[in-house]
Amino acid sequence: MNRQMFHLTLFLLLNYANCFQHSIYEEFNTKKINLTNTNWKCEVSTTTIPSEVFTCSKGMDLMVIKQQGQTCNQMQNQIDTKLPHYKIQLYIDVYGYHSIDDSESIQVSILDNIYTRSLRLYPYQGQQLKQCNNYTGNLIRQSIFTELNHSHEQVNLQIKSTANSEFADESYLFRNVQLILDRCYKTCKTCSGDGKQECLTCYNNIALSASNTCDSCKNQNNQNFLQIPIGCQSQCDDNQDYDEDQVCIEKIKPQEKCQVDCQQCTNTQSCLICKPQKYLYFGQCMDQCPEYTIVQGTNCLSNIETILKMNNLRITQLFKQFHDLSTTKMTIQEHFSVISLNNSFDFKKGSDIYYSYFGSKRIFGGPLVWVNAKFKFTQSWIQEFRIIRIFFEIILGDVEFNKAKFTYKLNDQQLESITLTQNYSGSNPNIEDQIWPNNYLFNIYKVDKTLKYFISTNKQLTMEIECQNSNSLGFCGIQNMVVFGDFECEPEYNFDFFNHETGRNPFIPICGDKIVVGDEECDDGNNYPFDGCFNCRYQCEEHCDNCVYGYCISKNFKQKAIQIQGDSVEYKFAYNFLDSIQLSCIFQCDICINNLCLQCSYGYYLNTINNLCETFCGDSIQQGNEQCDDGNTDNYDGCSLCELIQYDKCDKGLDIEKYHCTYCYQGKCLKCIDGFLLDGDICISVCGDGLLNLMEEECDVQAGDGCRDCKIQDGYVCGKLDFSICQTCDIQCAQCVSLDKINLICKSCIDGYFPVDEKCQLCDSNCITCQQQSNLCTSCYRSDCDFCESTPGLFGNTKTKSCDSICGDGILVELYEQCDDQNQDNGDGCDSQCNLEFSDNDLNQMKFYQEFANNTYDLKLVPQYQLQILCNSAKITIDNMEISDYNYNCTQIDDLTCKLQFDFKKSIYQSNTIHALLQFTNQMKRLLVENDRILQFDITPTEYIILNQNDEEQQEQIQSAQQSFNSFFLIMIPVSIIFNLFNYLWAVLEILSWINNFYFLNVNYPFNVELFFLNSNWSSFINFPTYQGLNQPDSSYYFEAPKRFMNKGIDPLFFNNIQIPLMFIFSSILIFLINYLLYSFFSLLDDALKLKISLKDKHISVFNIQIKKQPHQNAIKEQEQMVVQNKYLKYITNFFKSNSTHLINQFKSTISLCLLDITLAIFLQLLYSKNNSHIIVGSNQFLAIMAIGIIIFQCYQQYQILNIHQLKAKNKHFEQKFGIYYENINLENSFGYYYSFFEQISKILYIFFMVFYYYTPLLQVTLCYLSSSLCFVFLLYQNPFNSKKEYVRELLSNFCLGSILFIIISFAVNDQIQFEFIEQNKIILGWMIIALVLVAIANEFCILGFGLILQFFNFFQILRNLIKKKSQNNGDQLNEQQSEQKETKNIHNTKGNQLKSRDTNFSIVFF
Repeated sequence: MNRQMFHLTLFLLLNYANCFQHSIYEEFNTKKINLTNTNWKCEVSTTTIPSEVFTCSKGMDLMVIKQQGQTCNQMQNQIDTKLPHYKIQLYIDVYGYHSIDDSESIQVSILDNIYTRSLRLYPYQGQQLKQCNNYTGNLIRQSIFTELNHSHEQVNLQIKSTANSEFADESYLFRNVQLILDRCYKTCKTCSGDGKQECLTCYNNIALSASNTCDSCKNQNNQNFLQIPIGCQSQCDDNQDYDEDQVCIEKIKPQEKCQVDCQQCTNTQSCLICKPQKYLYFGQCMDQCPEYTIVQGTNCLSNIETILKMNNLRITQLFKQFHDLSTTKMTIQEHFSVISLNNSFDFKKGSDIYYSYFGSKRIFGGPLVWVNAKFKFTQSWIQEFRIIRIFFEIILGDVEFNKAKFTYKLNDQQLESITLTQNYSGSNPNIEDQIWPNNYLFNIYKVDKTLKYFISTNKQLTMEIECQNSNSLGFCGIQNMVVFGDFECEPEYNFDFFNHETGRNPFIPICGDKIVVGDEECDDGNNYPFDGCFNCRYQCEEHCDNCVYGYCISKNFKQKAIQIQGDSVEYKFAYNFLDSIQLSCIFQCDICINNLCLQCSYGYYLNTINNLCETFCGDSIQQGNEQCDDGNTDNYDGCSLCELIQYDKCDKGLDIEKYHCTYCYQGKCLKCIDGFLLDGDICISVCGDGLLNLMEEECDVQAGDGCRDCKIQDGYVCGKLDFSICQTCDIQCAQCVSLDKINLICKSCIDGYFPVDEKCQLCDSNCITCQQQSNLCTSCYRSDCDFCESTPGLFGNTKTKSCDSICGDGILVELYEQCDDQNQDNGDGCDSQCNLEFSDNDLNQMKFYQEFANNTYDLKLVPQYQLQILCNSAKITIDNMEISDYNYNCTQIDDLTCKLQFDFKKSIYQSNTIHALLQFTNQMKRLLVENDRILQFDITPTEYIILNQNDEEQQEQIQSAQQSFNSFFLIMIPVSIIFNLFNYLWAVLEILSWINNFYFLNVNYPFNVELFFLNSNWSSFINFPTYQGLNQPDSSYYFEAPKRFMNKGIDPLFFNNIQIPLMFIFSSILIFLINYLLYSFFSLLDDALKLKISLKDKHISVFNIQIKKQPHQNAIKEQEQMVVQNKYLKYITNFFKSNSTHLINQFKSTISLCLLDITLAIFLQLLYSKNNSHIIVGSNQFLAIMAIGIIIFQCYQQYQILNIHQLKAKNKHFEQKFGIYYENINLENSFGYYYSFFEQISKILYIFFMVFYYYTPLLQVTLCYLSSSLCFVFLLYQNPFNSKKEYVRELLSNFCLGSILFIIISFAVNDQIQFEFIEQNKIILGWMIIALVLVAIANEFCILGFGLILQFFNFFQILRNLIKKKSQNNGDQLNEQQSEQKETKNIHNTKGNQLKSRDTNFSIVFF
């Protein structure tokens, strides 16, 4: 029994230790909460622990969070997470009680990750308390789950409440706190994932390989074993075992803070040892075993566990969950998916929470989680299984019978159902809850199904499960779920489906294959009877009366007769004419047809292979040739193998003392007493056989010290059982004594230790010897008994009995000695007082390098020091390059100079930093401090591209095309400005801005794309003057951006990085000012050149006379002259006037164009700045935050126009202010406004993902792709523009950009896991990217060209109209001259009449 429990415990621990997900902390998950040994503290006091627990007559206890202003309003726990990991998962169940207000919440924070989750619960939506006499109101519960990137050695968990009333009125509560680590691969010290190739750093400075893997400690000198998380050691702690990589198996200590009935359990609350009178079933302690299990000692074994113990049965466990707290949310979501919901009773603990707590385990579904919903379970495999078996237990609960119903359907089998029709027999407190009534009903049902897969084409198991319940308190839950697959048989066995279905061993040995296995007695290769072996059982030959193991001892040739009598008729025949099957049908079969037995007689069992009815020895039924059958396997009770044996009980004292025998038969001994070995029929005692003969031996140990000639040596005690070992005191014990041959005691220890019982404890480091306690020194290294180690670097000299440290002895004493080079000379780096003559800063200043052509560098030391650089000690590494990618030669030029030459076999870029490590000596050729005084030269190489002839031709084509494009673009800039085509020019610049940012994606591009993106920059054709004097390498606040940004000259300082976008915005302002000056100039010129024509010279008609009646007393006023404006100046003035309005809007468009670069400057400053207290860095931090405000303001302005009415959008004044945000947008549909808004948001997200996830390239590129594809998805959904031309232009541009990012994703994937197709076609994929870029640019230039053609057409149309109008004016001039005199005369007559009139006054106005 104990041995079985040991193996069970060992299996659970090993299974737990090898899991990538490690549950490191669980608390408050038992039914009754005990706060005796909790590490939680009330934050207002570092010593006060929480004390208040919410308890009802039924249900699980809950932790209470006090109201604001009281102790324990905030609770905090510091959890050790030293095991290497990259991610944590946090589970907490929170509860809201009674009348929580809308503004009050519970906050769960992880302080070191700056993570806070605020949750506001509304208890009135929950369930009424029915088991708490002292409290009224409702209770609502919800699960908090979060997953965070984390690699620190501690998690600071804080929980607090903002409720401000007493507990009786309102409160937040919680329980079931669990923290799970996502572990790194075993050899990684830090990592980015659980893969072997996802290491970030290694233990003990082991170098990280190019594939991001870490070696174990196998090759480390004298430290060959890796102890996680400590590092390399000479041996595993506590002599633990280790794996093939010499990684020590982690020792997981079972905890004793378990459920009430459990004595010892794992961290996930899976019980290992139950308390007395309890039974262990699937990690849970029970009063009695379920009726469908087998009781084995104190264990309840299900059919599944029984099958696992069968011999020759090959199985693979595919799924085992819901038996403790190890089931994670990700595991559930991986295998279970929601099909349908039938009401609102489900998922009250969270919309994506499919689990609940049932006692000490997580179950699927459960109360308030799975009431009326349908799920699908899926499990796949790759092996060739013949049988898949699924086992689980379904828990049904409700307030009445026949309402709760569970249905399930496996693959294409029929639908089956289980209904709650009777209550659970026995007590199970796990079901109790504060909201259940006293008469709540529940039961647990078993589901055990087997599916046959004869041809495993569909290697998947699917199960549709549905819970049907109309009551909110009803539920379904699944626990103890196991799925496993059976492999095909071993070569010597056949698979028997009948045995499998009846729970027997389904693997039956093949009889007749000449191989004896299993329960076969013999196998002669045939199935012939009477040849000594028949049906793989020994059988006597024909006519043989007595045989042993198939060999005949005596024969009888007389023919035996047998007679059968029935109905007064007597038949007599010889049975030797009948075969064994006929005989079996006659004597051993109740129903036999045509010699085929259908039902055997009582006590016989049908063998389906040979169709014979056979007896089974051990079934307590005596039949056939059995002489007896006592139903047991005891060979010394008179019945052995169903044969009667008359044993002689050797129980007389004289016989035992003389012969040492316990069982005799016919004078021969069959079994000896303990400690003796049976030799034939004589009992003998052999010293060294491991069998302890207490009559003659004190000990008997096969291996080990302490027992010599079966006598216990002094200072040892030995076990009193067979195969025991001997033990002695600690190795540090000088005199070990055994007082009673049972207990040991150490009399004295070696220096530095003192005895305690049989062990020696270490004295304090200031003691040479001590007694009774570690600090009671009997002799010391120092006269004052102070610690030598109180001065770091000093040591206790056992010879001088003092603390010694001498400058010049080569031993570095921290705080007192900066160095020790084994001499007391000055000028060699370490002076006579053991002070360093060169600090690390000095070493950096004394070295420099010079770069020459042909990949040659001179590594030098400044000459004023008496040092020599050792060129032959050079060790070279290059970032992202293997040693096979280059050859190097380091030659000694003189004492201060090494010439380093490279021969590269592949291209090298500026991002491939060269690291050269060299040792240096003084003039005496002695190393200063061997492991520390090493010079490291970090060389930024000149890019050296190794191309074949075809690649070189492609490079020339790319450079030529980019130069032509730059020239063409420079021409188009003034043309676009003159013809008012800013929008199209800005669209081209936006495409170029995207292309510029593609280079910053941290992937390895093919050379053509690398070259294309590297040279695709605004500065390549618009060279703005900028100041780059800040944030230089010699600055005290210097900080760098990642490699790809530095390669393109992007400085992380906000001021340095923002200048080009600001210059671009300034250029837009400058163009506006120039336009305004031109408008002012031509307006003044137009005013100066206006013609004022006299009234006498003007032709007057009745159509340009306006008569106004005025008072009689007023005089007649005449306009004596008119103003004529120059038509050309008027056109030019109006052109610049309208252009000014357009340029104001274009200024806002320029800010939108520069959004990518402004956002990039902000994130680089905020993420990579270091010394924020410096005035330069601090001011740039402030400017970056101000820029964020500007971007937020612009986004807010654009947000303001969402869903505005189209009439408001068409309003002239509103359009002048906000029209840039919905330019070319279809105003009749609000979708267009949303498109423009989310276009800006996608740009901001793109830059954020590009910078923030730079060091996780695959995630970086994927998120950038998703954010940039947002607009493309909008365009596919609906056309937001007012014309198809704009729609097609924008759709094509977004398609090209999205396709480019999709190809870049393939490069990122290839960087992680190389694919042959991508490697072989990488250049072609690069040309596809360049082609897509050209298509996007060509698309914009085509629209720009089309706009130019329209402008030219309109210009010539206006010019033609002017010429036509001028020719018409010349024809009309003669007619006007002929009628001029006549009309003038009429005017004078009219004037005369006006002068005579006193009652009417006329005012003549010329237009």
